[in-house]
Amino acid sequence: MKTTELKKRYEQLARKVEPKGWICMGSAIERSYSRLAAGRTKQFGPYYSLTRKINNKTVTIALTRRQFNLIRQAIRRNQQLENTIAKLRDLSLHLIISETPCVAKRMRICDH
Repeated sequence: MKTTELKKRYEQLARKVEPKGWICMGSAIERSYSRLAAGRTKQFGPYYSLTRKINNKTVTIALTRRQFNLIRQAIRRNQQLENTIAKLRDLSLHLIISETPCVAKRMRICDH
């Protein structure tokens, strides 16, 4: 890809970095369980929770259905944002390497 095309692609991706709502990391889980009580199986739930890392410790909190839905959307937005940022990082490196002089004996990333 030409440098001008790479720059254009970078600018397009950079415009997508501003999220259209809240963003959040973690795992939002919906779960139910059944239990045998008085000879019958009884259903419990659904229960909603968010699990995430805080200060290198796993923390789980209970959620309402509304919180669960909002957090699930925020996690999805965060994943899309992370994917876009990863593409921007790759393009940045490619542009820097292709537009600046290289060390004489080094193979350029774009040459192999």
